[in-house]
Amino acid sequence: MAEDRKTERARGSGGKKARPAASAKAAPAGAVDEARGQAARAASVVLAAAAATAARRGVRDLEQGAELDLSAEEVAATGAAVATLSLDDVVLAMELAGMSGQVAVAGQTLESMGLPAMGAFLRGTSRRMRTIATAQLQQARLEAGLAGELADARQAVAAAAEAEAAEGLAELARAQDVETASAELRAAGDELVARAEAERAAEPGAGGKSDKGEKSDKGDKGDKGDKGETAGRGPGNGAAKR
Repeated sequence: MAEDRKTERARGSGGKKARPAASAKAAPAGAVDEARGQAARAASVVLAAAAATAARRGVRDLEQGAELDLSAEEVAATGAAVATLSLDDVVLAMELAGMSGQVAVAGQTLESMGLPAMGAFLRGTSRRMRTIATAQLQQARLEAGLAGELADARQAVAAAAEAEAAEGLAELARAQDVETASAELRAAGDELVARAEAERAAEPGAGGKSDKGEKSDKGDKGDKGDKGETAGRGPGNGAAKR
């Protein structure tokens, strides 16, 4: 008996069918397009901000390039002035050297004429003039080296100015590309949102409420008419017939 009961219970449990899982509710019409459109709009805002940032960097790089270009011109002008001073120092040194030799000859001549004091004085003056000429030549050499260094510095600053300007132009080009992408994303987002609104408007349930309302009004009117007819068939009418 126990075995028969177990068998019946097993059959009973096996015979029961599993209830199907409740199916997930379908998403409302246009919900996917709405979500995608809003995401595209948000992405377009982010890209627009990135484009503005890149444009600001580009303008800043161009301004820095212009400032460096002005600095390069100033360095070049300074180098030219130093080179001119160096040339002037060379000319002055050569003139002093020539005059020193002439003074020395004049001093020797005075000594030979029996004027040793004047000869000694002129020889001393000649030596001082040679010393000044040598110092001028050394100064000219230093100034020439400084002029060369300034020329090199001017080239380096000019190259930096060109690099900054090129980087600024590249940043502006990237900003333009990002802005174009932002506008395209914005347009795509607007299109998706409009499509979602059209899908919601075309959904069958959207226009069904008015039909149901009309049907319910007609049903109410019919019920009232039926009630009126029933009331007309009441006891009073029966009494009149009698």
